[in-house]
Parts: sequence; C-alpha cells; structure tokens
Amino acid sequence: RPDIEGLRAVAVSAVLFFHFGFETFSNGQVGVDVFFVISGFFITSLILKEIHNTSTFCFSNFYIRRARRLLPSLFFTLFLSFVFAYFLFYPIHFQHFGGALVHATIGTSNFFFWSEANYFDPVSIFKPLIHTWSLGVEEQFYIAFPLFMFFILRHYSMKSCFSVILICALLSFFMFEIFHESSFRFFFPVTRAWEFSLGAGIAFYPNLVKTIRHREALLLMGLLLIISATLSWDAP
Repeated sequence: RPDIEGLRAVAVSAVLFFHFGFETFSNGQVGVDVFFVISGFFITSLILKEIHNTSTFCFSNFYIRRARRLLPSLFFTLFLSFVFAYFLFYPIHFQHFGGALVHATIGTSNFFFWSEANYFDPVSIFKPLIHTWSLGVEEQFYIAFPLFMFFILRHYSMKSCFSVILICALLSFFMFEIFHESSFRFFFPVTRAWEFSLGAGIAFYPNLVKTIRHREALLLMGLLLIISATLSWDAP
C-alpha cells in the first residue's frame, strides 16, 4: 500500500536524521513510535481481512510472510555489522557485540539493551546493533497479537474485540506514564503496546471517515503532528 509505505518512509527518515545528528531532528526517534502505530494498523488489517474472508486464520502463513519480509534484511545487516566489528572493535567491545548479535537473531534485543543502559547513553556508540531493539518489540508483537486477536474474535464479537484492545491501550499508556525509569518504558513491549493498539483500533473502522475532503484533512493533520513531535518535543 503506497500510503503505508509513504508513512513508513517519513518515520524512518526522522529516525535516520536523528542518528545523523541533525539538531532540527533532535527528537527524530518519534519515528519509531509512528512505526509501531503503523504496524498495529497493518497487522490488524491483515488479520481482520483473512478472518472475514475465510472465517479462520492461518498462523503459519502469517509468520512465514513476516519472516520473509524481515529476516533477509536483518541477517544481511548482522553479517555486515559482524565484519566491521571484527576488524574495528577491541576484544571487550567485540565480546559485547556477540551477545547483542545473539539477541538480535532471536528477537530479544530490547531486553538485552534494557538490562545494560539507556538508549541515549554515550557508550551506545560501541553498540552498532542497538537499533534492533525496535525490531525485537515488533517481533514480539507479531508473535503475541495474532494469537490474542484470534482468541478474542473466536469467542466474542468484533465490537468486544475493539473494546478489549482499547482497554489494553489505556492500561499500557498508564504503565508508560507511571514508570519514570525511561529505559524500561523505552524498551519494554508492555509500555509500547498502546502504540500498536492505536493502530489496531483504527483498523477496525478504516472507513469511518467517508468523504475524501475529510480524509485529506486528517492526513494533513497527522503529518503536521508527526513533524511537530519530531522537531519540538524533548527526548526522554
């Protein structure tokens, strides 16, 4: 979908400009939040469409499609990072890189880096795989959310499923607010679930706005909010 790909490009660009050190994009990591909302919307849309068309959901096909999309790029990145780390790092940094490599491979990078330091710690310059924390959160979402959705829709109505997702979003956001230790709420899926849930909730009512004019107005408002957050908010 061109609209989703375009929004992903905006989110990824914000993160890249942030890591390149552009002061204008001092809060470019907000792009990760946008990406999580997109993932919630896209994955939920796929699940709802398949359940509506077939009255069931094929988990094996879903996970195979996700693996084909994510793993080739991931393994290529890990391989290149390994080569550069081997030649450039001191043994102590290369040893740490090995641990990060293992966790990136099994999708638990967010827990690995949470146990060590804040994402914005200066030592992070010696952690070339630290960005894989977000992929870890995404992979955990891909594993748990389809199971959760299928179970709810199998026993309850669509409206009930939407209500449960809304409740989960509120609880997750509450946890995000009460945990002041920023590295926990930055890395953990339970404090990121409200972002996925926002996208998931929108997927239940994609045609709620009927007119093209209103949709374009919402599109412009959304882009302005993303740009405003990227340029003005303070980093945690």
